[in-house]
Amino acid sequence: MEKKRNITYDYLRGFAMLFIVFGHLYFYSNRSEGSLAFNVCDTIELPVFMYISGLLAHVSVDRYGFRKLIWTKVIRLLFPLLSFYVIWGLWDSSYWSQFWLKEHKNGYWFMLVLFELMVTLSFVKKCSTQFKIKSIYVNTAVYAIASLAFVMIPKDGLVNHLLCVKLYWHFYPFFMMGYYSYRLDRFLQLKYAPLYLFLYLLVFFYFQNSLWKVGLNMVCNLFSLLFLLSVFSTSFKPLKSVFATVGVNSLQVYMLHFFLVFPLLTVLPVVENRWLEFPYYVAVASAIIFVTICISKLLMKSSWLAMFLFGVRRK
Repeated sequence: MEKKRNITYDYLRGFAMLFIVFGHLYFYSNRSEGSLAFNVCDTIELPVFMYISGLLAHVSVDRYGFRKLIWTKVIRLLFPLLSFYVIWGLWDSSYWSQFWLKEHKNGYWFMLVLFELMVTLSFVKKCSTQFKIKSIYVNTAVYAIASLAFVMIPKDGLVNHLLCVKLYWHFYPFFMMGYYSYRLDRFLQLKYAPLYLFLYLLVFFYFQNSLWKVGLNMVCNLFSLLFLLSVFSTSFKPLKSVFATVGVNSLQVYMLHFFLVFPLLTVLPVVENRWLEFPYYVAVASAIIFVTICISKLLMKSSWLAMFLFGVRRK
């Protein structure tokens, strides 16, 4: 598998990981309101991860049967989620209840939603094979049902907070776009990148005050994703090896970076100038990523910790 690994997706994922840590620094320092830099991050970061997760899902779905895939993803995604839930709960007892009652799960919602999407994809493929229907048609029907559920379920209700229904619905198209990426090859070319960038900026700036609306936010997500894929898949070279390293370790960085973000924000000085704030947080985010990769490599030397913290099984 390592020989077949596409390094392009690793450094694209590494690029997105920098945006995530950068965005969390803004958000948890209460500097996100009215910040152009944060709004850009918010429309770029996670669609990339969901797209690549969907693209790589072929390996898991084709290799395992339905039951084995679920068990594999329980270990890979839910086990680390519950492990960090316990760790944070021991650190702060209020976390025990907040984790389940908050939609964003204190930042760890990504693992749960990705697990739900993997199970959905496996179910779609199973139905497609059994009833001899193209999977893309089954997927469309499933997403229509999910959209109906999204409309009917209260946004502040327990079901949405517990299962992250809104986030599942929002990122479902990007995950499935990744899965059907072979259909997008002719659209993901460098010559189309300026068009996608123009459309992204048009929606972003024209509707900036309304980006909280789900539809507009998804449109922004779409054009930013198409732009990045068009650029990275053909000619993007700057800092390739650095972003590739981050991309390979993206799960570990995601799980650990909160342990550095929260303490640092209590001691780091606040930069009031918006122009200086951007390079400042980029530097801090880069340092956090570097430290988390170093820590994760130390932790991964223990097969028990690799399993407990990151769901990585070592023989």
